[in-house]
Amino acid sequence: MHSLLQDLRFSLRLLARTPGFTAAAVAVLALGIGANTAIFSVVHELVWSPRPYAQPDQVVQLYSQDTKNPKKFRQFSYPTYRDIAADTSVFSGVLAHNLTMVGIGDGETSRRTFGGIVSANYFSVLGVRLVQGRTFLPEEEKPDASTPVAIASYIYWKRTGFDPALVGKTVRINERPFTIVGIAPEGFTGTMMLFGPELFFPLGVYDLLANDFEASTRHSLSAREGYNLFVVGRLKPGVKAAAAEPVLRTLAANLEKAYPVEQKDQTLIARPLPRLSTSDAPNGEDDLSTLGSLLIGMAAIVLLIASLNLANMLLARGSARRKEIAVRLAIGGGRARIVRQLLTEGFVRALAGGAAGLLLAVWSAGLLVSSLGALVPLPIDFHGAANPAIFAATLGFCAFSTLFFALGPALKLT
Repeated sequence: MHSLLQDLRFSLRLLARTPGFTAAAVAVLALGIGANTAIFSVVHELVWSPRPYAQPDQVVQLYSQDTKNPKKFRQFSYPTYRDIAADTSVFSGVLAHNLTMVGIGDGETSRRTFGGIVSANYFSVLGVRLVQGRTFLPEEEKPDASTPVAIASYIYWKRTGFDPALVGKTVRINERPFTIVGIAPEGFTGTMMLFGPELFFPLGVYDLLANDFEASTRHSLSAREGYNLFVVGRLKPGVKAAAAEPVLRTLAANLEKAYPVEQKDQTLIARPLPRLSTSDAPNGEDDLSTLGSLLIGMAAIVLLIASLNLANMLLARGSARRKEIAVRLAIGGGRARIVRQLLTEGFVRALAGGAAGLLLAVWSAGLLVSSLGALVPLPIDFHGAANPAIFAATLGFCAFSTLFFALGPALKLT
């Protein structure tokens, strides 16, 4: 231990005597580590991070598929959603939701953002507990209830400076007063990852807030021919999506018999809940993992190039230290001790580069997300830079870099 401390003190003095080279080495390593960590944090949040609610693998989205044209899908009406929710043979809970753009009063001005219009059981089916307040009541879900209440997302609460009295306050939504009755937890962005609505509203205000994107085909929420909603179900414990398919087909056939016009040629299928979209048609996201792996692979190449550049810098500088190493060998210095000394120098550089790279990663990850936010109209809830996996990745980069660019020059010089 005493000799290790000697090596450490000598390494610090040596690095302090060459501030230019030390700064260049740390900068090269910090750029490689920072770029890798930033990209990993964003990709991890988009592709691999678990959803922020209980047992997400049991949550599936339901789709209404045309039996005559299997490539054609449509959304659900509120009455059809209620019929599906009444069948509890495979689902422990079924929710309905949609997105709408609203204007939020912000002082004397207003700003546009997306809100979620959801069923009363939206949070309970997903297994999410509010930070404060209550969820929506069943009577607030009924069509034309028009109860002006809302649940704030964590992002909205953050915008208010974490106002402790937010629950119970009134906000202007489309120039109408709405009362905040609850606050969603941090990291919860609804059915999607990273992106989500800023405020949630009960289905009962759908006709007040729904946008006229499809005014010619949009109907009232209570109309069975009004296909306005997305439907998501939570499977019962032990039930797989494949096992639910026969039950859904039977349910669809019964609905077609009961409502031969509105449900003509329609069947029901269940697919995994998409991470980055809300659509009436199942969109495979298999390419998402491939894209994430490709991005991380490209970032790893950047780290490899940075390490190679630093190794070349150390080899070039090693020529100036040949006399020092020769003298140390001549007066009895062991090769193992000299190699350990050089590795200690490399470790100190790697540690400094890792610390600088982590700071750079936090900044650049925030820059990436803010740049993405300028292209996406939905609020972004990103906190991946504080993920323990990010710190583990940074330590791994440091260890890799230490062995790569310190061991080779050490063996060559000795």
